[in-house]
Amino acid sequence: MKKRQSCWKYLMLMGLLGVLVSGCQTVDERENYSGEQEGIQEQLANEKEKNAKLQEELEQEKQKYEDLDRETYGPEKQALYQAIDETFSLICDYDTTKREDSVANRKKKLEQWVTSTGINDLFPNDADQGEYSVETRSYLSEEPEVYLMTDMRKVTNGKLLALVMVRFEFSVAGSDAQKGHALYKVIFDRKERKLADLDNLGDIDVY
Repeated sequence: MKKRQSCWKYLMLMGLLGVLVSGCQTVDERENYSGEQEGIQEQLANEKEKNAKLQEELEQEKQKYEDLDRETYGPEKQALYQAIDETFSLICDYDTTKREDSVANRKKKLEQWVTSTGINDLFPNDADQGEYSVETRSYLSEEPEVYLMTDMRKVTNGKLLALVMVRFEFSVAGSDAQKGHALYKVIFDRKERKLADLDNLGDIDVY
């Protein structure tokens, strides 16, 4: 009987030891898991900090480049955009019932922004002869969209190439206004600060 009790006590003791050992292992595993989680979180925090610092450095470099580009080419780009705005305003904004909007007057005003060759591209030589046969009103519905196609740092021939998207509305003989658009290829002469060539590519829409 005593032997059985001793065996039973021994088994109970071993069982308790097993539970304690298992519990210790569970605690150790939890501590290890918690430690791993903290390590991962710390690593992620470090990576996030590195990415934020890198992004800040990239923004600073971008700003330096933009400042240098603006300082170096700003006035020239401004001259290009102004020439385009003024030119297409004279081309598209007109009322044939007004004398100041005649082809002759508009060609005269264009001389400030376009070379003589460019003006001939826009208007036939005899376009300013005679009167308009039909009353027409036209105006730009949006500012011209300019896409500079030339890297200004690599220009060797003194000319810049740009595409210009023009959107306008027009009315003929009192009819309801109709919408139109055209894509132009223009060349800007850096020396003369004028548009030297204007090529109407047709009613191509960029979007």
